[in-house]
Amino acid sequence: MKLKKLIKPTLLMMLVAAAASTINTDTRIPLYGPFTEQHARYIATKVIAANELVFPGKTITLVVNSIGGENSSLKSMLNELKASKVTVNTEAIDMASSAGAILFTAGKERTMQKDSKLMFHRARVMLPGPIVLTVTDLKIFQKTGKFPDAVFKTLPPEVLAMGLIPILTESIAKLLGEELTQIINDLEQFNNNIVNLVAKNIGKSPAFVVKNLLPELDEDITLTARQALELGVATKIKE
Repeated sequence: MKLKKLIKPTLLMMLVAAAASTINTDTRIPLYGPFTEQHARYIATKVIAANELVFPGKTITLVVNSIGGENSSLKSMLNELKASKVTVNTEAIDMASSAGAILFTAGKERTMQKDSKLMFHRARVMLPGPIVLTVTDLKIFQKTGKFPDAVFKTLPPEVLAMGLIPILTESIAKLLGEELTQIINDLEQFNNNIVNLVAKNIGKSPAFVVKNLLPELDEDITLTARQALELGVATKIKE
């Protein structure tokens, strides 16, 4: 009888160990390319599936290689990660820019491949062309009726040579219309929220984030893996 009592727990432990060895403790979710609502739904599906079975040591690793994308998609993905009961880690490969860099900061462990980079900037308005408008650009236009010359620098030289900037400015003004003030307010509120979120994610103050990652003058801030590690944005470099 004593022998049977010893055998049963031993067999049970062996079965548990065998079952545990077949469970993938880290769910890796690749996130490549520009963020869209489709990406947000994809992330939601993967995170929900990973949370169906929660056990100690289980993690989700979001692998980011993206130029960024829609602000609404970023918000959806951040909310989904925040609600996860499973620990979320992030890994940057090649380049995580704009919204991609913000999403990278959401990981508990934030790993960068040694040749990867992060690029931070504040939320902007993207128009066809492409034409990119920062909050600063919009405020200048609101006061002067003109955009800074730098706004049109991404247009083909032949377009610029045709002297179409006044026409383009008028078209953009019509597109923005009476909602210009609201657009500026919405962007500023979104940017303030992102500053606070990134500060919380990396354990720094909002002032630190504004100074080093998201300056008020809408500059692009690019970090190597080493620089990100030194600033505490990354927690580890993958050789």
